[in-house]
Amino acid sequence: MTKVYIIRHAEIVYPLDEQGRKLMYPPETHISQEGRDQFTKFAKSLKDNGIRFDVIESSNHIRSIETAEILSGETGDVPIVKNPAFADSHIPGWIGVPLSAQQEIMDKGEDIYMHPRSPDQEVKEQIIRRMLGGFNDLVKRNEGKSVAIVGTGDPIRLLMYGLEHPNEVYKEENIPSMSILSKEGYLKRGEAFKITIDKEKILETQLLSNLEGVRGQREKY
Repeated sequence: MTKVYIIRHAEIVYPLDEQGRKLMYPPETHISQEGRDQFTKFAKSLKDNGIRFDVIESSNHIRSIETAEILSGETGDVPIVKNPAFADSHIPGWIGVPLSAQQEIMDKGEDIYMHPRSPDQEVKEQIIRRMLGGFNDLVKRNEGKSVAIVGTGDPIRLLMYGLEHPNEVYKEENIPSMSILSKEGYLKRGEAFKITIDKEKILETQLLSNLEGVRGQREKY
């Protein structure tokens, strides 16, 4: 059987504007020392609970790669593969915008994907399709192995939505907004979602949320 552990990256160093407000951050954003310390404890807890990996596949963004490097080091120098299929949402027009603006939209029951700020911004349908494509390809390449995916918040949640609704025809207008999807099943920093698969069929899912290092809350902006 194949085991896939989906893991969100560690806490980051937020860029701030002149008023001290947190801003939407670019792909080159690093994890913070707090995030490094917290995730190191989490990775050690995984190891202490007997969890091992044959390979770690990471988003190609800095914060995910740095998180994957900690996970690799703490669980046995596991090889890391950078996989662009697991990249963060492509939302270039939102980079540098106060996170509070995103929260205001979500408080209305909407999300930033409903308010594009550039013509090339990804929509949820596109994100689900590429995340599912990456996931299915990973499973085929690693049958019978234990694999970790390290990625970012929204794409992970949309991947999980896709796995929860395998027979759905994904259309943007049918996919719930992130204001809804973020309320349940959105990985907190330091949580892992375990999926057990046999011949591409999902047998069991489990949220690992009681390990040391878990922050235990969904951040708001």
